[in-house]
Amino acid sequence: MKRYMYVAGEPSRQDLQELSGLGITGILGPASMGERAREAGLELYACGGAFPAGDHPPQEDLALDIRGRRQLWFGSCCPNHQPTRERNLEGYRAMAQAPGVSGLVMDGARFSSPASSLDLDSVFTCFCPRCMGKMDALGLDPERIRAGVSALYAWLREGGERPREWRGVHQWLDFRRICAGEHLKDFACIAREEGLAAGAFFFPPSLGRLVGQSYRDMGDSLDVIFPMLYPAYPEKPGDPGTACLNWELFAMGRLLTLGGAMGHSEALRALSGWMGVELPPPAQLRREVPRALVGKETARAIREGKPAQIVPILQLDDPKLEASMAQAEAAGAQALAFFAWEPALPGNWKQVLARTR
Repeated sequence: MKRYMYVAGEPSRQDLQELSGLGITGILGPASMGERAREAGLELYACGGAFPAGDHPPQEDLALDIRGRRQLWFGSCCPNHQPTRERNLEGYRAMAQAPGVSGLVMDGARFSSPASSLDLDSVFTCFCPRCMGKMDALGLDPERIRAGVSALYAWLREGGERPREWRGVHQWLDFRRICAGEHLKDFACIAREEGLAAGAFFFPPSLGRLVGQSYRDMGDSLDVIFPMLYPAYPEKPGDPGTACLNWELFAMGRLLTLGGAMGHSEALRALSGWMGVELPPPAQLRREVPRALVGKETARAIREGKPAQIVPILQLDDPKLEASMAQAEAAGAQALAFFAWEPALPGNWKQVLARTR
């Protein structure tokens, strides 16, 4: 079974050789380490973002929420800001020229999620003039979408009544899917033109529709999809836990309860029904989700993402990593990847990998 390791920094040649000796067959990381990875007998999938806002983005580049506030989410701007899209694709063309690169992997090709920002309102985007015009150009109804999401926001955040009409919300989700898919398909074309594999990090399938990531839409365009299945990401100051199952579901619970839309028990039942697993109360949910979710989401990703290869990326510091691996493998995963957000490779990572061979 192939096993990949995500590295955020620049591991040394010795680190890479040790990873190879521990059964790692490929690296997900910067394009600059291609030659070192090749020397260690490792494939390199060069990783990058999708809609980076930069350090000091102009306000008009950012996403606009349903109440007219600009939102910076996951370090990203509006997904329909065309200059950012074009610069991003040019960056991947440059990455493709780096020696030793076997494939390209895009992260963040989506819209904001409940845990993409410390501000829950970032999920109610984007209603900037660019996006409103694009909704119209796509044959959607921008005013119905605005009204539908406004009613949803009022219910969840302002104590309003439960919406009676949901067609606008469904069109909003379709709009997100179409726009994220456009950029992913443009990216995949670049990879293919360079003879490289095209991959992307995706939200778990049960959460993908909310952010605009469709396994069914992208299975024919991407060679590999990495569902991010992080069940127990630890709490860190200033970090909302983006894409981590425990924090995304905890944030969704907050959305359902803070404005009085639901009580805590009702919200927990709703989320459990949506995910197909009985979830724990919020105090525990923020710490971890049942590892059965890893298996369920892996199976659904494989089912919906064909013919792309599905490689679940798991949380390396998961206290129950062996259980998560067993769930993914039992669900049909033919390869696994591991994620840990550190600039170097601490020795305990190597101990964990040795234990899970």
